[in-house]
Amino acid sequence: TLETLVSAPHLSVVPCLRKSGDRALTRLTVTEEFAKLAADTGWHAELAEAEEDVEGLADEALTWRLAEAARARAQAGRPDEGEGGDFDIGPNGALIDREERDALESLLSKIRFDKKKRS
Repeated sequence: TLETLVSAPHLSVVPCLRKSGDRALTRLTVTEEFAKLAADTGWHAELAEAEEDVEGLADEALTWRLAEAARARAQAGRPDEGEGGDFDIGPNGALIDREERDALESLLSKIRFDKKKRS
């Protein structure tokens, strides 16, 4: 059953499934997904409570709570900038492994693009 699940085409883009055996990446992926689920659950709870409050008296506290819940939901699964994790967020929102990016930059810096003169 697990092999069937993991072989699904739409899961081929999940980094921890492409790098089998990388426990740190797997831990990060699962932690992010749990954070997303928790934030989504919290947002739905705040929304349900807000719907009840709107029938009474809606005030700035209600607006603030909804904004905070929406912010937490949007931030869920994204590494904190001050966290010093191993990943950065690329311009397209994808996680970029800092070690891999540094290795690529190092390799690119060693490439010479000038032509050698033949003797």
